[in-house]
Amino acid sequence: MEQHLLLNGEFYPTGIPLVRAENRAFRYGDAIFETVRAHGRTLLFAKSHIDRLHKAAKVLHINLPNAVSNAENFQLWAERLLHHNRLFAGARIRLSVYRTEGGLYTPKANSAGWVMEAEKLPNDFFTVNEKGLIVGIYDEVPKVPGKLAFFKSASSLNYVTAGIFKTQNKLDDVLLTNIHGKVIEGLSSNLFLVKDKTILTPALNQGCVEGVMRKQVIELSHGLGYKVFNNCSIERNDLMLADEIFLTNSISGVHWVGGYKNKRFFSKTARTLTKALNEKTKIE
Repeated sequence: MEQHLLLNGEFYPTGIPLVRAENRAFRYGDAIFETVRAHGRTLLFAKSHIDRLHKAAKVLHINLPNAVSNAENFQLWAERLLHHNRLFAGARIRLSVYRTEGGLYTPKANSAGWVMEAEKLPNDFFTVNEKGLIVGIYDEVPKVPGKLAFFKSASSLNYVTAGIFKTQNKLDDVLLTNIHGKVIEGLSSNLFLVKDKTILTPALNQGCVEGVMRKQVIELSHGLGYKVFNNCSIERNDLMLADEIFLTNSISGVHWVGGYKNKRFFSKTARTLTKALNEKTKIE
């Protein structure tokens, strides 16, 4: 069955070119995006995603289109796309918002267009990776903390180079650093360390993405009796002292790290949180 995407409310086959050379996302990375997990026709944590999109749009002075300006409209359009593509279980929705054409570095307008894509996921619910991830540190292009760091944008070359480093070094994931040498996040995920019943995660002012799943995991961890510190500055040596390390994002949920250098880690907390996450979203 041919799959389709939505471009400003119209269906188009996914395989045809739609972007003009003047598109500002193509020219300057002048676009923001959210990736959301769907189960059936329900978007998980849609309001949190839209809230982050609004915060990003405010920083970039982009006027969000009405179609995706609130969680209700976002849910409505996502339902249409999922139904059209006959995706009725686990699926990934990607919403991209780009500033309309005009201008060089200085835009001529703040209006925006949008694209929504959908694809099937291998699992209908959150699952724990059976084999722990082997990770390394990527610090060749450190991330700069500040008001451009907390959201996802089309200007993502630091993540692209990190992904190339991961492939070249045959790693499952990489941990990124900021300009101060602190370890702040994974390639597409937030970072958590566990020591006894204490969970540590980098502070947002360190430059990590303000993850939607990060917020959910912090809330769940409190309810499970963990002591959580969400304002940490993580040094490389802290990785070696941890009992567990896990990574989180909206699509995968919680994935545990099995090894960094010569240190090996456990997966108990990741499994506990995944069970709690499935119970919360009622998709187990």
